[in-house]
Amino acid sequence: MLAQGVKLHVVSQVLGHSSIRMTSDVYGRLLEPDRHEAAVAMGSLLWETGDIETPGDEMLGGG
Repeated sequence: MLAQGVKLHVVSQVLGHSSIRMTSDVYGRLLEPDRHEAAVAMGSLLWETGDIETPGDEMLGGG
């Protein structure tokens, strides 16, 4: 289910686990591709040099 995109808390409930942590501990390895995608997305947002103007740029002479 996790590999098919079902949210962790839903999988935990369906399987009758006592906590999301139990589900994560048992099946967490299936979440690794999602973690990698999240890291890549965060990196793109943090270090992008595109035309995105950040708040305060106009005050600093940027943008």
